[in-house]
Amino acid sequence: MSAERLRSQPPARAAGSYLLLLRLGGTRALDVGMLGRVRFPAGNYVYAGSAMGGLGARVKRHFRSCKKVKWHIDRLLAVAELSGAVLFPSEHREECRLARAVLAVPGTRPVPGFGSSDCRCIGHLVHLGTLSFGELLGRLDGRGQGAGGRVRWPDGSSTAPLHLAPRTLHPAPRTLPGEALD
Repeated sequence: MSAERLRSQPPARAAGSYLLLLRLGGTRALDVGMLGRVRFPAGNYVYAGSAMGGLGARVKRHFRSCKKVKWHIDRLLAVAELSGAVLFPSEHREECRLARAVLAVPGTRPVPGFGSSDCRCIGHLVHLGTLSFGELLGRLDGRGQGAGGRVRWPDGSSTAPLHLAPRTLHPAPRTLPGEALD
């Protein structure tokens, strides 16, 4: 990690959930385990995951380029750009709730079965269509302020994310490369 380390970074063993922000430059078809061959249109994607035994360590692993393929997301990360992550430290697994919150935003589409083989969700990977990451985070926030505010859940409650972490885990709120949050 760089010298511009995140001040409020969670301990490697902290529990919680996260959103990964990915960009896929062109349409790709990939073999994704039991899902078989999946077609991924170009564009922005958000993946909801959890790490109950090490949130910081899990997200750092996703940012590494050399790693063993273990999860569905590893196959997509081999060809997509990982632009950032939003972390939600919690003693509760919130990945399904995060995926539902993202899917509640108009214009988003799930990738059926992706990342959700251990639950009943339609999928934990969401294609954003024409939405930018900043627009999505602003809509989740409910105030148009992006990850600097609180994520509003479909049930009306809210949660404050720890940070938005573009590429080198910089302090939040930050814009992603080439994109403004407002």
